Amino acid sequence: MKRGRLGQVAGWSGYALVTAFLLLPVLIMIPASFGSSESLEFPPHQLSLRWYREVLGDRNWLGSAGVSARLALLAGVVATLIGVLLGLAHMRMGQVRASLRAYLMLPMVAPHIVLATGMFSLLLHAHLLGNQWVLGMIHACLAVPLTMIVILNAADTVDPLLWTAASTLGARWWLILKAVVLPSMALSIVIAFVLAFVVSWDEVTFAVFVGPTATPTLPSRMFSYLKELINPSLTAIATLLLAVTFVAGALVWLLKRLAPVRRGLQPDGVRE
Repeated sequence: MKRGRLGQVAGWSGYALVTAFLLLPVLIMIPASFGSSESLEFPPHQLSLRWYREVLGDRNWLGSAGVSARLALLAGVVATLIGVLLGLAHMRMGQVRASLRAYLMLPMVAPHIVLATGMFSLLLHAHLLGNQWVLGMIHACLAVPLTMIVILNAADTVDPLLWTAASTLGARWWLILKAVVLPSMALSIVIAFVLAFVVSWDEVTFAVFVGPTATPTLPSRMFSYLKELINPSLTAIATLLLAVTFVAGALVWLLKRLAPVRRGLQPDGVRE
């Protein structure tokens, strides 16, 4: 009994140390972004929104934020659509093969620096280097593993006999999707889109290697600034990026909490 207790304490202690190690830069960065000094200082001697005003008033940063947002929306839509198609195939034609799942997981497993280097050579010869649409599709491929996992799990909760029953009653395939299947998977589809959005929003390796240079993505511009100088404006940008990621994470958590409640309700809103 004591050994089990000691093991549990050791496990939680290790978890706490790793979490503290990962969060320490964040705990330093956020207060530093509210300083008024020309150089980074922690803790700041005087609180100010100077660097946030400077960043939000800079057309270069706003332009990069717009590029990142457009790419994230494109990647989210494409990756979610691929996940939905996989979910429908999973529900209608049986289990998606393990080999196909492993293949679609490769973007998450393969080193991004290796993929980006190969993609750079390929796009250079195709004269597509710096094309925003190409980068958006790359980001979508990076997000497919997450959307696949989320939506395949959602497809497992949908009774395939619902499709057969609706079809027997004369419903066409598009009506079955609209009225039966997609509403049952709606929350999971939204979660998959949010995850894909965050993957694209934070991605930097491909953005640096094959992304646009005239108006780079937000992480790519931050990387370029870090090579030249470090000032508190970067901490303000990093804090804003973190805020977007945190909001997305909170939204995913909220949707997961709502999913069991939604499944426990009848169409008329009465619990089973």
